[in-house]
Amino acid sequence: NTGAWALLITCSVSDDANDLYADGLKLDGEMWDLFNASIARDNSQDTDATLTVPENYSEVGEQGGAIIFWASEAP
Repeated sequence: NTGAWALLITCSVSDDANDLYADGLKLDGEMWDLFNASIARDNSQDTDATLTVPENYSEVGEQGGAIIFWASEAP
């Protein structure tokens, strides 16, 4: 964060893979929609991303999706 204030980072996910990413993506061990991180000015943070594919997932081949990280001023 090289900006002027602390940031609150959140995330949104979309996919065209029968909710593979929406249902299976975790960030720092939490479901992506619960993820948030506060990053102070002049700092950074690593985040671990894990995708769990259910055993009964029937799609094959390359699957597409998007993860967007949003930054807003931290309260």
